[in-house]
Amino acid sequence: MRRTPETLIAGLRGLTFAAFAMVLAACGADAGSADNGGQSSASRAPSSVEVLGKITAALNGEQRTWYVTREYKAGRWISESDQNFRGTGTVFLSGHVSNDSATNPIDLLMITASVNTSGDGPTVQTAKIVFAGQELWKGRYSSEYGGEAVVTFDTISNSGGETRLKGAFSGKLPYKDNSSADPDVSNVVTLERGEFDVNLILSE
Repeated sequence: MRRTPETLIAGLRGLTFAAFAMVLAACGADAGSADNGGQSSASRAPSSVEVLGKITAALNGEQRTWYVTREYKAGRWISESDQNFRGTGTVFLSGHVSNDSATNPIDLLMITASVNTSGDGPTVQTAKIVFAGQELWKGRYSSEYGGEAVVTFDTISNSGGETRLKGAFSGKLPYKDNSSADPDVSNVVTLERGEFDVNLILSE
């Protein structure tokens, strides 16, 4: 089945395609297309991809690992994860099941959190967790479909051009396809004992 870049990109970030396409175009990101055989960056040389950290969790009871990565492409490093987060505001982490991929849209785990670091420590004001599964272009599991997402931070530290993020998460994510149908609350992914430990390399 042909996967159009518009559908893939819109699914990745929950933004309008026009808004997120501008971000990807600026970064030079490429999610793969039918023109190159549908190959993602996972098919490229692993040496061009750097692992920034890991996300782990029990997904429906099965322990899983996702890798937060960045890729050297067209003379610069790019990443789907937030390269501008410096400890406060909204952070976005995109984890891949392969450690040699930077833009593969299959089996993604995405964590978004609005963070306030004033007071006694980092607090999360809002959070969203999305699991793409095998068919992101058709639909995804998301806490925003009547589910729940809990994200906490143990560490948010800035040193030089890096921000380290360490914390925990859990969630219940109902499924919704890309049509106008209501979410399927009988089809739910449960995430337990989730942890992340990531060093984001900040963009210049």
